[in-house]
Amino acid sequence: MKNCSEYIVEVERELNYMAIGQVVTYRYLYYKHSGKMAKPMIICRKASRELKEAAQLEQGIEVIEVSEM
Repeated sequence: MKNCSEYIVEVERELNYMAIGQVVTYRYLYYKHSGKMAKPMIICRKASRELKEAAQLEQGIEVIEVSEM
């Protein structure tokens, strides 16, 4: 998905299975509606190593962990 300027973003406190499923589903629905493939992204405060790897390696989801301010 090089040169992609459109993103599907899910925001959760902690990375979880539902967030991964939601962003994959939203990406599919966006593609069906627009004909464009968007980059999936999840922004969270906490992510286990296993789920982060599954999201990134298996689904191409960018996972961004942010700390509390």
